[in-house]
Amino acid sequence: MRERAGDLYREAADHGSTEALFPLAVLREQAGDRDREGAENLYRQAADNGMSDGLPRVVTLRERAADREGAENLARQLADDGNPEGMSRLGRLREKAGDRASAENLYREAAERESSFALNFLAILREQAGDPKDAEDFARLAADLGYPDTLYRLSRLREKAGNRKGAENLYRQVADRGHARDMPPGNSAFDAWWPDGLDPDGQPTPPWQ
Repeated sequence: MRERAGDLYREAADHGSTEALFPLAVLREQAGDRDREGAENLYRQAADNGMSDGLPRVVTLRERAADREGAENLARQLADDGNPEGMSRLGRLREKAGDRASAENLYREAAERESSFALNFLAILREQAGDPKDAEDFARLAADLGYPDTLYRLSRLREKAGNRKGAENLYRQVADRGHARDMPPGNSAFDAWWPDGLDPDGQPTPPWQ
C-alpha cells in the first residue's frame, strides 16, 4: 500500500504537482536510512515551492544522521528568518544539549506563532519544572490547534507520576474534544480507565447489562 501511494505521489510530482512533494518526502523519511537523502531532497523541493514545513523537517533528518552541526546551523537560519518551526527545532536541539532556559525561550517564541511542535515540548518542560497549570494551558492550546497528542502525553506523564486525579482530568479533556479515538492503537489508556466509554455528559458509561 505504501509503495503504491509513493508511486502515485511520484507520478503527481512528475506532472508538476507541488502538493505531492511533501507527502512523498514523508514516505521516503519513513523508509529510514534507506532513503534519507531522497527525503531531504524532496523536503528541500517542497520548501522551494513555498511549503514552510519543508526545511524544519530537514533539520530533523540532519539530526538523525548525527549531523548536529548541520542541523543546528539550518535551524538557526530558519529561526533568524522568523520560521516558528525552525525556532522549535532549534529549541529542541538546545534542550537536548542541556540548555533548558534557551530551549524554553525559543519554544515560547514559536508558540506565540502557533507552533504545535513548540507547544508540545513547552508543555512537557513546564510539567517537569513543577508548573502543572502552565503545562496544561500549553497542552490545551496544542489541542485547540488540532493536535491532542500533547494533552495525551501529559496525561500519561501524570499517571506514571502517580497523579491519577490530574491524569484523569486530562484524559477527560482529550475525550471531550472527541480525540479519544485518534490516539495510537494499542497505546490508549482510555480502555483501561473507562472500558465501556464515556456518556455524552462526561460520566463513565456503566457496563452493559
